[in-house]
Amino acid sequence: MRSSYPPFWRSCLLLALGLTALAGAGCRTTPTPPKYFVQFYTEARGDSGIAFTLPESKLEYRREIEPFATAAKVTDIQLGTVNVTGMKRYCVFFQFDAMATRDLYQATGANIGRRIFLFANDKPMGVRYVDDTIQNGQLFVFVEISDPEKLQQFVTDLQASQKQLADIKASR
Repeated sequence: MRSSYPPFWRSCLLLALGLTALAGAGCRTTPTPPKYFVQFYTEARGDSGIAFTLPESKLEYRREIEPFATAAKVTDIQLGTVNVTGMKRYCVFFQFDAMATRDLYQATGANIGRRIFLFANDKPMGVRYVDDTIQNGQLFVFVEISDPEKLQQFVTDLQASQKQLADIKASR
């Protein structure tokens, strides 16, 4: 069967169709990367692991090389307070998904008497002493930001970052 278009116009039509297809493929928007990506590490034993210093207290610790959980496993983040020896202290609550809840349970069970560290964008931000296993997937961490307004902004940014990660996961 012979086309009714002359060869020149047939080439133009094919070129236009090809460019339209390429333009349509390029219309997908790239999601904005989250401002913060958090990781949770357990304290290293002995001289192993990676040394770091907390930003405000200047306390020095060593953490394991690999995190036991990351931002992708966090389902909720809230600013809260806990009562520590009669004093109200600000902390950040993290709720983990089902798989990370198991990882948190194992990490705390194997590290009673040690610490869990919060890192944001590979920078140490907070610490939590492990006094018992955590079975419900809810971890609170004392973040080293002493200014309440800056702490609230940090939590707001973490929440926005967590939502962005959830949207990216949902779009794949």
